[in-house]
Amino acid sequence: KLPPKKTPLQAEIASNPPLGYELDEASHLVFQSAKAEVEASRAVGLFDDWVDNGTPGGMASAFTQLSEALNRHYPAVVVPHFVWGYGRALWDARARTYGQHALRVMVLGPAGCGKTMQAERLSEHFGVPLINVGDLLFNEVKNKTALGLQAKEYMDSTQTVPDEYFIRALAARLAAPDCTAHGWLLDGFPHTRPQADALAALGIVPDKVVLLHAPHAMLLDRTRHRRIDPASGRTYHAPPRGAAGAAAASPPLLPMRPDGRPDEAAEKRLVPRHDDSEANVRARLKLWDDHARHLRAAYEDVTLRLDSDGGLDEPFGAAVEFLTLEARMPDVEVVASSGLCDVSYEIIDTMRWVAGHEEGKGEGGR
Repeated sequence: KLPPKKTPLQAEIASNPPLGYELDEASHLVFQSAKAEVEASRAVGLFDDWVDNGTPGGMASAFTQLSEALNRHYPAVVVPHFVWGYGRALWDARARTYGQHALRVMVLGPAGCGKTMQAERLSEHFGVPLINVGDLLFNEVKNKTALGLQAKEYMDSTQTVPDEYFIRALAARLAAPDCTAHGWLLDGFPHTRPQADALAALGIVPDKVVLLHAPHAMLLDRTRHRRIDPASGRTYHAPPRGAAGAAAASPPLLPMRPDGRPDEAAEKRLVPRHDDSEANVRARLKLWDDHARHLRAAYEDVTLRLDSDGGLDEPFGAAVEFLTLEARMPDVEVVASSGLCDVSYEIIDTMRWVAGHEEGKGEGGR
């Protein structure tokens, strides 16, 4: 029978045993002394801050508390977004949870506006999980889960799958540890105001929304030449070469190798998207037009509208600036729209006071 394994504390004491004490007794005395020292360190005024690494949330929580304490004393060294990330917790103390740096973003827009490309770049830039709700439900069907089997009945009968199946699949994904810790980036969802309201009812609310738009003619051109690489799932813009593709509204965006040369093997794999027929795209654009203003109304407080009729870099740069705005303007107070009425009254009262003050000065001068 093997002897019981020593704890690190016992091993340290055993390497230099105190005279006159058994090992267990010595370990107990050392532990009690350390415990008393820790309790004494909690005395008010002894330390500027006190961080307990045994709190719920583990070391991630303790590290955030330590970062928060350092920010209070050395704000130029430990900046607020290092403590809370770029999400709502940066400007709203009610949204803070130690150990989490969640950034919750939606990228919305009509078919062909470049949502997925921008969402992929933003996800990589901020280290936030990228989520496509359609892919979530497809995986449920593929894995034959209870939710997937129910949704498959609608698909097999060519009926529209009800919103609740997408919402349930999404809610389950957003409850995963990577999303609770780091946030999420939704690629093109919600599509309608009822979907947005259903998400809000579950507490699924974005910190920021990037809303892309472009003329229909350009969107139709892009979807006409849009191609997918089945091996990687990446999307490209591949108008035909020569005179046939010269009239394309957007320049080609083709697969490239890591060394910067064209990836001819990937280019040969490119195929049209299954839902990019012109009739289908026109129907989707009409659906977007019908619902766009309702989505803007749902997220008007936190939305940035961007033109996407040019290249990829300009809207990406603008989106990054928008998502990091509060970190770059730390002294500006963020006011929710629910409080704007009170602010407007304060502004009006101030203007009235200034007007009255100036009028009084004028009378005194006469």
